[in-house]
Amino acid sequence: MSGKGTSRILERVETRDRSLVQRLQKLQEIGTQLSAEQDLTKLLDLILRESRHLTNADAGTIFVRQDDVETVENATGKDSIHKITPHLVIKVAQNDSIKFESREIKLPFDRKTISGHVAASGETLNLEDVYKLPAKAPYAYSKAFDQKSGYRCKSMLVIPMKNRTGEIIGVIQLINKKRKADTVLDSTKAVEKSVITFDEFDEEFVESLASQAGICIEKTKLYDDIEKMFEGLVNSFTIAL
Repeated sequence: MSGKGTSRILERVETRDRSLVQRLQKLQEIGTQLSAEQDLTKLLDLILRESRHLTNADAGTIFVRQDDVETVENATGKDSIHKITPHLVIKVAQNDSIKFESREIKLPFDRKTISGHVAASGETLNLEDVYKLPAKAPYAYSKAFDQKSGYRCKSMLVIPMKNRTGEIIGVIQLINKKRKADTVLDSTKAVEKSVITFDEFDEEFVESLASQAGICIEKTKLYDDIEKMFEGLVNSFTIAL
C-alpha cells in the first residue's frame, strides 16, 4: 500500500475516533441535563432531540407506555377485578425536513407494529429500509404517514426504554440517518441519495441514552404523581375549611 493510501486510512480512523470521543462527551452532558429536567414533556423532547443529534437522524418519535385500567365486577359481586391493557402513546415527534401536526396516537402494545414489537420484546431493531422488511418479520410498517405527508421513511432504529426494574416504559424511534446533518429530505430522490443505515455505534449510544432516559422518565412521572397528590390534599383541606 502506498504512503498516501496509508495516510488516508489513518486520517479516517483518527476522524472516527475523534467523533466517538465527542459523542461520549456529549452523552455525559446529556445525562446531566436529563437528571436536572423535571418537566415530562420537556424531558421527552430533550431525549428525542439529543438522540437524533447523536445519530444524524432526520426524524424521530418517542412512545410512552400507558396502561388503561378497567374495573370488572366479579361474578359474585365482590372483589372487583382491575383489567390492565397497555398501549404505546406518541408523546413527542420531530422532523427536520417537513412540517406536520403532532398529536397523540395510541398503538397496541403488541408485536404487529415495529414500535410495538420492540416494546413487547425488549429488543432493539435496526432496519435498513422499512419498505423492505424481512418476509418472516412478525411486524409491519404502516405507510399512512408517508402517503399523507409525502415524506419517505427509510432507515429506522428503534430502542426500548426501561425503568430501574427492567420494565419497558417506552420506545425511542429514530428515522432516516443522514450522511450530512444539514441535508433536507424533501423528496424520495433526496432520501435515496442521502439516507444510510444506522450503525453499531448509533445503537450503543442510543441504548445508553435510553437507559438513562428510562430512569429519568420514571423519576419525573413519580414527581408529577406526588405533586398531583399534594395538590389534591391541599384542595380537600381547603374545601373542608
